[in-house]
Amino acid sequence: MAKQIIKANQIDWSSFSANIKSAQSTTTGTPVNGSNVNLASTGVAVTFTVATACVAFVTVGIAVVSTTDFENKPLIYLDGGLVAGAGYNAAAGNASSRTNPRPFSSGIAIPAGTHTLSAGIVVSSASSPSVPGGGANISVIILGNVTA
Repeated sequence: MAKQIIKANQIDWSSFSANIKSAQSTTTGTPVNGSNVNLASTGVAVTFTVATACVAFVTVGIAVVSTTDFENKPLIYLDGGLVAGAGYNAAAGNASSRTNPRPFSSGIAIPAGTHTLSAGIVVSSASSPSVPGGGANISVIILGNVTA
């Protein structure tokens, strides 16, 4: 895999605050065991427009509540399609660890245009799993010319 190098002149520093986006879930998500679930509908999504193709550094954190032990894996979606997921399952073996967000970060290639990045999750072996309101977050740093 070839390295991707971003040069200083590819980053629009003049209004860099527009390149920083974040969101947190506002409603409860209900994942189904073994299924990938995009949590955009719970509010954990950011939308932006870039003038040219670039890269975004994306971090998601997801907390899951269940009455039994389970494993979960955070995911990242671009425009509704799964583009990255943690290469591990995070085991949650006791009540105190279940409500702690499981973080995952990845660099995501972004084509020119308007896009939405959102967080998601896959859960296994949980009893009535849920992602509580406020329990999922996404943070994005866009290394490109953000116009909206």
